[in-house]
Amino acid sequence: MTLAMVLMVFLLGVRWILLVCSADTFIHAPKLGRFIVDVPLLRINFPTQLSVAPVGAKRLSKRPREMRCLLGAAPDECPCHLSDASFLVAKSLTKWEGIDMKPLTKLEQLRELAMDQHGLVTTEQALGEGVTHANLSMLVSRGRLQRVAHGVYRVPQVAETSADEYQLAVFWTGTPGACLSHETALSVRGLSDVIPEQIHVTVPLSRRIRRRGGEQYVVHREDLTPEDMSWWEGIPMVTVSTAIRQCIETGLPTYLIKQALRVSSGTSVLSAGERGRLEKLLSARDTGS
Repeated sequence: MTLAMVLMVFLLGVRWILLVCSADTFIHAPKLGRFIVDVPLLRINFPTQLSVAPVGAKRLSKRPREMRCLLGAAPDECPCHLSDASFLVAKSLTKWEGIDMKPLTKLEQLRELAMDQHGLVTTEQALGEGVTHANLSMLVSRGRLQRVAHGVYRVPQVAETSADEYQLAVFWTGTPGACLSHETALSVRGLSDVIPEQIHVTVPLSRRIRRRGGEQYVVHREDLTPEDMSWWEGIPMVTVSTAIRQCIETGLPTYLIKQALRVSSGTSVLSAGERGRLEKLLSARDTGS
């Protein structure tokens, strides 16, 4: 092996080390037949099935200006906040190895969103990512997207989960601040034997929903505070205390409410003080006092 070949192998090794060290995440994904290296705001497609993709908290789709800058600006002029090593390695890989560096497609942008939302995206979210109404219509006509409700789309490439219908219920309202509530909040948490025939959601008092396709939902109106809110499977939902209080107010049978109080007592989801207040509220309802 000549000195020139040794030097070339050494330089290639240094460049790969710099790339990996500048990444936020290095993941081996055997099911995808590739390695994924997460360099902020950078995506490189490798002919050898080795790819660099934004798999971390930052989504490339949210920063198109920085991608354009990465493709053209000098490091000291680029607002991407990439390290010099990341910038130089990216530029050198593109120049020396003929690697295709490009921004995400419209469908990939939507898929990035949908992966955190049970395969669903809203029209408003799509527009915020620069995906137009025309883009959405085209993707639907080509079978790349499925329109599942007014202003809500499913990305078929994202696997379905048992929580999809609950995410859809929240998105169907088209209302910021909408969340799962009442019997639904108790049921999905396994705190009560209640089996709601419809999914219960709560929206702010000021909101009036006039959308079709809501036969499977019960919409309640209440101005909730941040303390009333929590999350379940990445979906906004009222806290256990708020759900039990709502069920007391809407007339859920006493034995189901007592079951929820018993199951949740002694856990982090319901404090002793909250249980005491709810028991008094239930007693007042049942005695009519």
